Amino acid sequence: MKRLLSLALASTLLLAGCGAGPGEGPGGRQDGSKQNPGGSPALASYALAQPVYPKFPTLPQVPTEMSNQAWEIYNDDYDRYIDALTAIRGGGVQAGTAQRLTSFAGRSAPLVLEGQEGKNVIYSPLSLWSALAMLAQCAGGESCQQVLQAIDVNNLEGLQAEISQLWRGLYTDDGTSSLLLSNSIWLNSTLEGAYIQNTLDTLAEKYFAGTYSVPMGSGP
Repeated sequence: MKRLLSLALASTLLLAGCGAGPGEGPGGRQDGSKQNPGGSPALASYALAQPVYPKFPTLPQVPTEMSNQAWEIYNDDYDRYIDALTAIRGGGVQAGTAQRLTSFAGRSAPLVLEGQEGKNVIYSPLSLWSALAMLAQCAGGESCQQVLQAIDVNNLEGLQAEISQLWRGLYTDDGTSSLLLSNSIWLNSTLEGAYIQNTLDTLAEKYFAGTYSVPMGSGP
């Protein structure tokens, strides 16, 4: 387990990173959803696949006017907000997922933080779990099964459903607060053409992860 997590962590640090949070950017759609809203025009040219984020409802503001009409309008707007929110989040983060992540945090934290005593270190089990989930989607055979075992998921189909619901259950961009699991994978452009597009499309659709092909390393 320790060896697997060490190797997987090294791989996922190369493959997955955090993008910018919600904001204006290219890719706006007529239905109000956004394609990689935190992306930049410069990155768009490197994109092989990008997620489409659902349009998030704006949280109605409490009226300053203390009239019945103002409050009736607010109540109607708030009901529509809740309906739209439920359509995105469904049942929210499932109890089984929360339990699985808690267990993963307990098992992985001692391994990741080993030797860090006395240092100012931050570790996000959710970030590592999400990166490993993407790694499982990209792997095959025994390697895939080992990663699935490390994150306590039985198969890729169940993982896709779970991480999609986890993303939607946490997603927030209501004009007052925002929370976005901004997943991305960065691939070596010298290998372009060897990528499996179906895998990249699955990562965008189910994992809400963008894939970028960029030159690796630095020049002389």
